[in-house]
Parts: sequence; C-alpha cells; structure tokens
Amino acid sequence: MFKKIISAVFVFMSCVAFSQEIVNSLPIELNKTSQIFQTVDETKNELTLFIADKLKTTAIRLDSKMNIIDSLSTEKLDKAQNKIIGNITQSNKTTLFLASANPKKILSQSFNFNNRTLVNKTFDLDIKDEVYLEKFSVNNSFIILYLVKKTNDFRLYVFDSAGNQEVKNISTNELKFYHRSNLYDTFADDFLPFEAAFSLQKINPESPTSLTDSAKKRKCYYDKKKILITIDTNPNFTQIITIDLEKYTLAGKIIKNAPYKSFNTTELNSNSFLMDNHLYQIKTSSTKSILTIKDLEDNLIKEYEITANKNIDFKNSAIIQQNGSEKSKKTIEETGPFIRKINNLNLGVSLYKINDTYFTTLGSVSEIRDSGPALSGMFGVVGVLMYYALSNPTLENFNAYANRKVVYFNSVLDKNGNHVKEELKPLAFDKIQSFIMDKKVSSPQTIFKINESYYLGYYENNLKKFSILKFTD
Repeated sequence: MFKKIISAVFVFMSCVAFSQEIVNSLPIELNKTSQIFQTVDETKNELTLFIADKLKTTAIRLDSKMNIIDSLSTEKLDKAQNKIIGNITQSNKTTLFLASANPKKILSQSFNFNNRTLVNKTFDLDIKDEVYLEKFSVNNSFIILYLVKKTNDFRLYVFDSAGNQEVKNISTNELKFYHRSNLYDTFADDFLPFEAAFSLQKINPESPTSLTDSAKKRKCYYDKKKILITIDTNPNFTQIITIDLEKYTLAGKIIKNAPYKSFNTTELNSNSFLMDNHLYQIKTSSTKSILTIKDLEDNLIKEYEITANKNIDFKNSAIIQQNGSEKSKKTIEETGPFIRKINNLNLGVSLYKINDTYFTTLGSVSEIRDSGPALSGMFGVVGVLMYYALSNPTLENFNAYANRKVVYFNSVLDKNGNHVKEELKPLAFDKIQSFIMDKKVSSPQTIFKINESYYLGYYENNLKKFSILKFTD
C-alpha cells in the first residue's frame, strides 16, 4: 500500500527582485484532479505536504529547510469523504479529518512516520438538532463547534490523534444577551448579502486579515486554551464569549463602544477586532468615525477621532479605493468622502503584528459582485479545489478583494495604541502578489506560514515540478 519516494532533486537559489528565496523544487507530476495542501508542526517547524488525486494520497514530510525527510502513500478508501476539514500534527504523526457534504460521517487518516503505518477510522456523529458554526485544529485536538437549535447551548465535537471522540455541551444560560434575547437568536440574525445567519468568521491573527473577514459581525479567535467569540450586532458594545478548552466552561463580558452622544445620531455602524488582549472598536456615522482601543476589562487605552473637515493624523498610507481588482485602485484625497463611503459599506478594522508594532487597516468592503468563485481567475482549477477543500485562511485573505469594492487606509500603532510615524514597507503578501503577477503564475497551490516567514508553493506545469518559495515581511 505504501510507496516511498526514492529521490528528489533540490534547487537552491535567490531572487533579489522579489525579495524571496526559492527554497526547494520537487520533481512531481500533477493532473487536473490533484489537490495539494499542508500541515505544519510548529514545535519542530516541519511541514507535511499532502498530494491527493482520485486514486491516492501521498504525504511528504519536510524539515525546516524543506528537505524531504520521509514519505508515505495510500489509496483513497472512501471517495465520498473527499474534503479535508481539519488535522492534528504531533510527534511525526499527522491525522487528517475528511468529510463529505453530509457532516454526520467523518473519516480520520493517521499518517505515522515513526512506524510507517496508516490508521483509518470512521466517526458517525449523532447530529440532529445542531447548526454548524466553525472548526478548529488546536492543542493536539480537532474541534467542531455547533449551536444547538432553539437553545442557549454550544456543542463541541472533540477528536484527538489517538482516535478518541468526545461531545461537550456548554450552556450560555448565565449570560445576558442585549441585541437579541438569547444565543440562538443572536446567530439567527443575518446581514445579507454580506453575512449569512448562523455564520462565524474564524480569525487567524498570525496572518494579515482582510476587511472581508474583519467586517463580519460575528468573529472568533482561538489559541491552545480557549476560543473567543466576539459579537458586534449592537453598535453600543462588543459582547465577548470565552470557551475554555481545558475545563470546557464559559464566560462572557461586555466592552462598551463609543457613546451615542459622541455622534448626535442613532444611524451608526460599528465593529471590532481582538488582538493581544486589546479590543479595537470602530464606530462611525456619515460624518464622524471613532477608533477606540480598550483592554478586556473595559479600560480605555487610546482613542482616535476622524472628522470630515480634518486630515487623519494617524494614517501611514493614502486613503485607497479599489473596485474589484488591483488595477482599479485610486486615492481619495478628502476625509469626508472616506467617512461616508465606509459608513455605507461593511465596516471593519484589522491588525497584523510585526515585531512590536501593529499594521492596522481601517475601512469598509462591499459584498461580492460576482457569483463565481473569487479565486478562480488567479489560482486556477487545482487552486480552487484546494481553497474549497481546506478554506486556507492565509490563501483566502490573499485574494479577498476580488470582485468587491473596498475603501481603506493603513496605520502603524505600538502596543499602547500610539501612532508610529514610519514609512510602510511591503508585507510578504505584497511580495507574493507582485511575484505572481510579474511571473504570471496561473495556479499557486498554497500559501502557509512557518515562524515569521511565508511560503508560496505552486506547480510549474511545463517543468513538472512543485516549487516552494520563501517570503518575509
């Protein structure tokens, strides 16, 4: 069943023009049905690259320099369970979790490189009255989060790498909901066409977050110990729900937003973003915007006010408007039109940490203007398959503004919220995009992060090789 890759040719070089390093090129041949995805062992900075087609899945383990350590290959057991929904990577063992459109049946495949074995297991979930919210690969576990219909309860299906599965019910009866009377009704709210009912946007602060994601009213953040859900459906405050992943208990709190009296109107738009235990809240009317930074005890750290008749004194970039593509970018010179535009679209703020500073984006984004997949034009058929199979947040954010109108500016803040006056440098994402556009790369397969570097893996069809390039901020 298993087939070991005998040899591989590595290519090492650098390309100054794009500030990237071609780390390795792997001679493989892919077909139109191939999917390529990866898992990262953060403790060892190792990568397991998976290549899947209709007949088999091959796992290739790479070290931190992308040298091949080992590989395993297996035939596909169940063609219906063909979407990778999560993974656990631990001690030279990677477990993939696969499902079909029907989430009641989940298949796990464990690739064990220590003893070169593969173990498959099927889980039949007793799902009758749940609504799916999100999934997490965290703390050597794979967790699927559901909302129990017509109740105030979360339900978590928890899987470990040993093949065990538990169900955890967590009630929110002790919490008070203000915009809606209970948890179910809070998630039943829809903000179509931008945000559907019973949706929860997962945020990965390790990568830049697009306004397309940060403008969602219901978001979740996670680490090894907890899941934090933020709800911004009421412009008066942000509600935070914390799920403890060690004790499976729940806590909640309210962080107030800028008061109505600061705006002299009730026609307001608001949102927030959570980063390093600070909540960045944005609230706007048609004539004024206020960015408030607070700790999680509702203590004010910093506040910035944007008004129509003044320049924005904490921005590090021009105000940019983009209509569907990079080629449509233009600059907005005056603050007044910027405030009106962001108030009329889906408002958001996002942060990305670089060393001790925070690259901050403030603005708004429209709903998608094309019913087709936003990534199909740039990433090709294999890339789109990969996108839908894994919902790779790094890859998803990379092309988030395709077929959307977006208005924004960038700012740099320190850990206390103070403005840092410095020239903006291209992020790794910018360098990747420049490389793809200049080299006319039609189908990059995946983008991932190890330590502080980003890697672009893409297939060069004419050379029959899979190249991995390294980019840094």
